[in-house]
Amino acid sequence: RSVALQGPGTLRAATAETLWLVVNDELWTLDRSGRRTGVHAAQQLGLTVAASNIVPAPAGQVLLTSRGDLQWQVVDGATLARVRSITPQWPADFADNDLRAIHLAVAPDGDIAVATGGGHTVLLFDAQGRYKARTALAPVAGPDASPQRWGQLPPALQKSFRPLVEAQVDYPTL
Repeated sequence: RSVALQGPGTLRAATAETLWLVVNDELWTLDRSGRRTGVHAAQQLGLTVAASNIVPAPAGQVLLTSRGDLQWQVVDGATLARVRSITPQWPADFADNDLRAIHLAVAPDGDIAVATGGGHTVLLFDAQGRYKARTALAPVAGPDASPQRWGQLPPALQKSFRPLVEAQVDYPTL
């Protein structure tokens, strides 16, 4: 018997004993030995298609996003039960970015940083999805310079993520 799999896609160590893996439109829970111990359909998680980001958030929660959904889902990190939805308020020049490749990080205060694939910038949203700040691009000159480079991080972005940068974060190992 054969089964066609799409993926695996997104991967995240949930705890020292548990791994989350996105396969097709499901989020699989695997134990330390790699045995599947649970399956959650995208729809159970509030998504219409496979999760593309699984991001730790404060209070034992997890932020899930997909390329097919305009809303982000916050779930309980232990049970994967839905807690709430976030509808990000994209700035006008990123209005079409919602379904593109993005990468996220969540600060201890709940602020969400979004690295935009084609936008060459990082956007900052509060925990409710309201847009707060962004990085700026600055021109670069010289033979070894890229066409664009990161500008100075805005104070709001520096403030939100300073605790993550300064802290020694212990990530689960498998």
